[in-house]
Order: sequence, then C-alpha cells, then structure tokens
Amino acid sequence: MLTPAKTWEANGDYTRAIEAYLKMTVLQTTDYALLEEVWYKALELALKFVPTKAKAVGKTVAERLAEISRFESVSSKCYYQYYKGADFTILSGLFNPNLAGW
Repeated sequence: MLTPAKTWEANGDYTRAIEAYLKMTVLQTTDYALLEEVWYKALELALKFVPTKAKAVGKTVAERLAEISRFESVSSKCYYQYYKGADFTILSGLFNPNLAGW
C-alpha cells in the first residue's frame, strides 16, 4: 500500500500521495510506529505542497494518533507542525475543546 504513495510523491502528485498515506490504518497493520510515520508524511506533504488540505489532514492525523494512544506525538509533533504555519486549533481542541471553540 505504501508503494503507490511513494510513487505519487516522487512524481509530484501530492494530493494522491496524501490520500494513499492516509489510507493506512490499524486495519492494514498493527505497527504503530509505521502508521505514525506515514501519517506524518501525509501531514508534511499537505503543509508543504497542498496547504488547502493541511487543516483537514492535520485533524485526521491527530485523531488517528489519539486513537492509537500516541498522545505525546499529537501534542509535540503535530503541534509543532501546525505552529510552523497552519492553524493548530483543531489539534488543541482534541485535548481541550475550549481552545477550538467546540
């Protein structure tokens, strides 16, 4: 499943690469480190090349990391990525709904 994502990324088809990386779930693997890696890759590509998708991808990644109990990753890596230039209120809202206005 990662081969198409890497191919699309190498060819500059970032939207398809992001979608392919996000297709990886606990249904495909229980290797949480791998899931964390590919989901961050999706977020990285969105922030760099498809900024209109960054907020939605960030929300998806944060929710998935929380689902696999990677709370430290959500609070550090995602927060850092969003702090560098995207809206991070969605991520903050996962842990403190008052920050996101929910």
